[in-house]
Amino acid sequence: MIVLGPKDIPIRVVQAVFVLIALVVGGASRSFPAQAGQDKGPGGRDEGGVLLRAVGFALTGRDDATVQPIDRKNCVFQIDREIFHLNNVHRDRIFLKGEPNPFGAGLHHLTVTIHGDKPVYEKRRDGLQEKDLGPEVVREWKKLDPAAFQRSTMVLNEATLSLVSEEEDRIFRAWQYI
Repeated sequence: MIVLGPKDIPIRVVQAVFVLIALVVGGASRSFPAQAGQDKGPGGRDEGGVLLRAVGFALTGRDDATVQPIDRKNCVFQIDREIFHLNNVHRDRIFLKGEPNPFGAGLHHLTVTIHGDKPVYEKRRDGLQEKDLGPEVVREWKKLDPAAFQRSTMVLNEATLSLVSEEEDRIFRAWQYI
């Protein structure tokens, strides 16, 4: 089990070490496959793309995550119906915990807990569609939970993300990079 937190090595020190290693050996650009149309930095480096790929991998554990920057300057990103306010995350309160996944060979289950004084996570949900359900089911469901048919947004100052990946160490590096 690996847990990074205030009682361990300060996360700023770990972040600096990982960023330095990534820059020296070019690991960041090799670790995350290129996505077309991303920003190029000085010298033609794909800095914006590397950041978006790191954010996507850190938040999902997948390379194919489509990250939409909502406010890149303030580190606000959207993946599907989830919005992450990384600018509000207390960096000294990011906890990463990895465990072997009993359901898959080589897979690891990771939890990432993020905290902030302001919202760090939003999840938007469309309501249930009446047309997808039978009339009796709709009638009974509306008696139990009429809000289930309305759009809603859940906003949290603390969130725990649950990830499954074969590359536990890469998720840790992605969190250090962002």
